[in-house]
Amino acid sequence: MKHFTLQCLLAATLGSASLTRLQARFPQNVEEAQAEAKLVARRLLKPVSRSMQVADQENADVGTPSVTVNVSAELPVRLSHFIAIREDPKEDSKNSTGAKDVEEVKDESHETRMKNSLEHGKASEERPTTPEVKDQEKKVKEAWIKYAEPPHSSQPMVAECAAMLQGARTVFAKSHCSMEFQNHLDGCLKAEPYCKFFDKDFVTSVSDIEKQADTWCGKAECENSVEELYEIEKEGMAVASENSAALLPFVKDTMPKFVPTWQKDGCFAKVCTTLQQQASQVNDAYIAYDKLGRAYASYANEVKLEGLVLYDLYQVAGCK
Repeated sequence: MKHFTLQCLLAATLGSASLTRLQARFPQNVEEAQAEAKLVARRLLKPVSRSMQVADQENADVGTPSVTVNVSAELPVRLSHFIAIREDPKEDSKNSTGAKDVEEVKDESHETRMKNSLEHGKASEERPTTPEVKDQEKKVKEAWIKYAEPPHSSQPMVAECAAMLQGARTVFAKSHCSMEFQNHLDGCLKAEPYCKFFDKDFVTSVSDIEKQADTWCGKAECENSVEELYEIEKEGMAVASENSAALLPFVKDTMPKFVPTWQKDGCFAKVCTTLQQQASQVNDAYIAYDKLGRAYASYANEVKLEGLVLYDLYQVAGCK
């Protein structure tokens, strides 16, 4: 009755045509309300998207990475790296093929999962290696000891990491697809958790060498799946660094989109093995940094967080 009276008053005030327009502005059911909410969200996000594009373009125009300035930091509002509009859950279930193949992981506390990730790293098998790669590892460990013990000289690590990169580039130029080059590349990959803290461009440099090798020599079986995994790991690390509580939901939302394809292509086992090898490697690096004491806690925590990302991916994917 109140609703009818209100409509009559509005009709008297605005006229029947105005009332029709007024009624049309309001959603009549849940579906219309959700549709309107999505439109509003997209309108709100357009300026943010444009601002991000402008910031990215200005960053690109600055020049080389060494002098690039992140102009997005100067914007009035800090831009989120992960903006998404949540669609209808029913629609999500239609599009996420094979979600049933992904493990249901309990929402354990951050502390419990962190503890489990350390145990997982200890129990995981490390990456297979050759005598040549072991020799490179030995040199890195010797340089590390000089850094870890007084007077804590970083020069041996800086020099060894640079020598490893240069060795890989030199051998690649001489014989692109040789076993010698593969040994140098594997040595760089095993040294990454240590060298990236002495050379901020180390990981990027190794990645560039890998891409060149793929161009000249072709990709190994399941390498595309492993590359997809690397991208997920990088995004997962970015999410965890910004908000550790958002990591597990991110992993649960992401893995169903990839696991079915990996299984179909026969690459699921390779992905799981890669996660285990990475977990072992990261755990060794965490122990090494943790031993350095409180002054290196930030480094140790970053590596520890990498282990958590690997653990969550391994568990949610359903690796055994």
